[in-house]
Amino acid sequence: MNLANKITLSRIPAAFLFMGVLFWDSLPWHTTIALGIFAAACLTDTIDGTVARRLNIISPFGIFFDPVADKILIGSAFICLTGLGIFPAWAVVLLLAREFAVTGLRMVAADQKVVLTAETGGKLKTFVHAFTVNYFLIRLSLEQDFKWYTQPISPLEVHVFLAICLFLSLYTGAIYFFKNARLLDP
Repeated sequence: MNLANKITLSRIPAAFLFMGVLFWDSLPWHTTIALGIFAAACLTDTIDGTVARRLNIISPFGIFFDPVADKILIGSAFICLTGLGIFPAWAVVLLLAREFAVTGLRMVAADQKVVLTAETGGKLKTFVHAFTVNYFLIRLSLEQDFKWYTQPISPLEVHVFLAICLFLSLYTGAIYFFKNARLLDP
């Protein structure tokens, strides 16, 4: 278990801490604190890769678990924002279905001793998902904790962000399966 892998795995408890704080209504500034936890956890996605490359400690474990940790963190945030009434459940189910499908493909590949690394499109998708969650957490923080911005989140905002997230998710997922279809042959 090298340093980069420890940083990667830190996103998993951070996801649970984020969820707990976000719904801890009696905690002052809970939305802002949850935003800070989520944003810091998102930064670890860049840090772990930088550490792995600089120290030359890239490992199959890190290659596999980095996207898994991302999926847990970002997926839990989308679920929380659905629970808060921001995102429709059907859209989050589609986003998560893509993530489970790609993870399943990675598991099939691992069974065949093939390591599938993250592709540029997938990294862009992850960035856009993290940006989207951060955007709505900032809006909630300004509204609930700071009382500065009382304009409610509009359906248009939600639809625009979700359209981009869904397009990138489904497009990159299809590309991932297309490029690795050979792994699914019996």
